[in-house]
Amino acid sequence: MDFFDTQLLVHASEGRTSLNSSDAWISSVVAQEFLLFQKSGGARNGYYLPLVSKRDRGLWESQALVSYARSHPPTARLRSGKRRTDSLILEFGDTFPTAVEYSHQALANALNARMVSFILTYAECLDIASQRTIKSRLRFLCDVGIKCKPLTERSAHLAQCLLHDFAERYTIKKNFRNTLNDIMILAVALDERARLLTDDRLLAIFSEDFLTATVRGSEKKYDIDLSGDVGRIDRRPPLESKAYINSRWRVRHGPA
Repeated sequence: MDFFDTQLLVHASEGRTSLNSSDAWISSVVAQEFLLFQKSGGARNGYYLPLVSKRDRGLWESQALVSYARSHPPTARLRSGKRRTDSLILEFGDTFPTAVEYSHQALANALNARMVSFILTYAECLDIASQRTIKSRLRFLCDVGIKCKPLTERSAHLAQCLLHDFAERYTIKKNFRNTLNDIMILAVALDERARLLTDDRLLAIFSEDFLTATVRGSEKKYDIDLSGDVGRIDRRPPLESKAYINSRWRVRHGPA
């Protein structure tokens, strides 16, 4: 499995590079960045996707539910999507702001089922330029056959462990959300014991120094091999660790 980060995906979609992988994957974290889910600053989503059953996925593909959804204004779809989606709440005590992660499972399901109309219908609350970008990028994802792995409770726990150690070594970005996204991207790839292709030099250094991963490449693309028995990280969930209990770091499911 080869996981790609957001910037490399953007470059590939614009024809500036190629993915060169027969088993290309992205995490739902990358998918959300690529498809403009998060508003500027990352505190809120620009749109949400409801979780749908396999039966309803077929109805979306046949366009049977598209007209019905579009009979409601975009603001109503925004509220409905948020109410009916999945969510994970990452709490960091007093250290960092709490992060609520919406629609990771819903988006992975939709991308893997190639439910383009479904995603575009709920993205219509965004401006026209953003909708055009999303449509073009969805076409790219379908054309190259990229698959999506969702952020899960397990990989979110792992991200907290990684972030704890990352913050002890490096400066967190001014916008905490940017660092958190980088670490969650790494966590999903690590949880799958996969390769991560990224242009993030600091993430590559951290992976090599802390996880003892094999890192190849240069400034434009780092190949981080997480497939072996890498890492000195204590992979117990933070709830089992005294340090995390004391700092009140935890992951929990939010309301659907």
